Parts: sequence; C-alpha cells; structure tokens
Amino acid sequence: AACLEVFAFDAAEPARLNGQSIADREWGEPEVRYWTARFLLQGQPIVLLISEIAASYGLRVSQKLALQAVPLVGAAGGALVNSVFLDHYEKLARAHFTVRRLERVHGSSLIRSAWKKLSASAAS
Repeated sequence: AACLEVFAFDAAEPARLNGQSIADREWGEPEVRYWTARFLLQGQPIVLLISEIAASYGLRVSQKLALQAVPLVGAAGGALVNSVFLDHYEKLARAHFTVRRLERVHGSSLIRSAWKKLSASAAS
C-alpha cells in the first residue's frame, strides 16, 4: 500500500497525499509533458513530422510510408516517455521511503516540523 501512495503525491508538495480528483487537479509540468508527448506521438502529427524531416533531407516520402512509420516512431517515443516517468517515480519513491524511515527512527512529529522549516526557508 505504501508503494501506491507514491503515485498519489502532488509533484509540488511530495510530503502530502493528493486527495483531489483528476478533474479538479492542477496539472504539473511532468503531467503536461507526458500528455503532450502522448498526443504528438499519435497519427497525423507524426506523419507531418516525418514528412518535414524527409523534406529537409530532400527525400520524397509517400504518405503510405509515413503512416507505416507511425507505429515505430510511436513505440520509440512511448519508450522514451515511459523511461522518463519511470525515472521520476523511482526518485519520488526513494524520497518517500527515506522520509518514512526517518519518521520511524526519529519520530513523525520531528520529521514533519523539520520539513515545514525547510519548506518555509525554501519559499522565502
């Protein structure tokens, strides 16, 4: 269960759970990047991109060839996006479990007060 908590953290404040619904949520930069990449890796934008790249090299690319390349480009782009997000959530999980370990060793109230002091000093 603690592993799943990591996915509920708000990117701006990793110390608290985000209880908002998806519709009410403010989207952070990682989410915007992810959904932008997902949109751009589908269909027509990819065909246009492949055509533009080919034109810059003086190659003639038929629309059929460009459409056939969409799954390959989409798979490569999807793998890249997935690796970026996997890296992000690995770092977030590492920080989360480090804080949990510190709370077990030093007490939850001490760690939370230290976090508030750090947050306040970073904000000013």
